[in-house]
Amino acid sequence: MFKKPKANIKSILILLLFLICLKFTDNVFCYAAHTVEINSIDFIKKVKSTKTRKIVVFFASWCGHCRTLITDISHWIDQSIKNKKNYNVEFFLFALDDNVNELHSFVNSFTNDNFNIYHSSNHLEISRIFYILRVGYRGSVPHVTIFDEKDELLFNDNADMRIILRMINKA
Repeated sequence: MFKKPKANIKSILILLLFLICLKFTDNVFCYAAHTVEINSIDFIKKVKSTKTRKIVVFFASWCGHCRTLITDISHWIDQSIKNKKNYNVEFFLFALDDNVNELHSFVNSFTNDNFNIYHSSNHLEISRIFYILRVGYRGSVPHVTIFDEKDELLFNDNADMRIILRMINKA
């Protein structure tokens, strides 16, 4: 009476791709860059354990200037790797988004996987990061905080890629 439906190849391939994505990520989606939910203690340990200059960028995926800056940073990282240049610097990108789906949509636009984008859904954790890292955040993004190898504060304000490149090339 009822015909048993045949699974078509396209549906099987889509399901297989989805399962592969689940296996290799801790998120429900597959991303080129990686989003990492992190608490304040672990984030601060990551930043402080790095023995190079550290550039911490606080941004929001809904902010046009932030999107431009993160895209510029992504391209700069790609070019540095491609040209085998070591600038003795590490980026820590921290999203201040409340809407994680919007963040994931933005992150999904990157084709490289050379960086992580950290985030926390807990506002208290974010406040702790600002306090411990001495971030003078005034509610405006993108906010950039730069430390030298000895964790001395070099820069703490809003910035674009030109300012960041000046700080990178200064050392």
